[in-house]
Amino acid sequence: MKRFMIFALFAIILMLTACNRGRVEGVERNPNGGVDVTVSITEAEVTGWIADVLTVSGNPLLRDPQVDLQNGQIVVTGEHERRDGSGQRVGGSLIFTLSVVDGALLAQVVDVQIEGITLDDPAISTINQQLVNRLQRRADPDNRAINFVSITITNDEIRTVINARRVNQ
Repeated sequence: MKRFMIFALFAIILMLTACNRGRVEGVERNPNGGVDVTVSITEAEVTGWIADVLTVSGNPLLRDPQVDLQNGQIVVTGEHERRDGSGQRVGGSLIFTLSVVDGALLAQVVDVQIEGITLDDPAISTINQQLVNRLQRRADPDNRAINFVSITITNDEIRTVINARRVNQ
């Protein structure tokens, strides 16, 4: 069992560091089982994810998004086309928060300043889910047994702690 845990830990570290998949900041054995891996994600990487997430619908809510990590939130600004059909571009913004609930990651747009879009708009739900999917694929590209322990947004990075446990066969 100890060999499997060492192998699983090594595999997780390799997965996270391959292809610039984040910086592994620390690895610790969790007294409740498994190992905790701390990973940091840069603002540049988050910018790429958000740009991709915003274009999922084919008509991005914000074009040329600029991402600013701030303590506890992600502020995204950009331009959008007015909903009146004029083709005129105007500024807009989204504010995201990230949290962990019962081992699962939750992304939530908490403020939207885009003409014709409200927090209960289906496009916002899609963006929330797509961002969670990106972060989960980043943390667990092979869909193994992991739980998110915590996630913190600072002015420079997103830092998450992931717990990996042995999968019973």
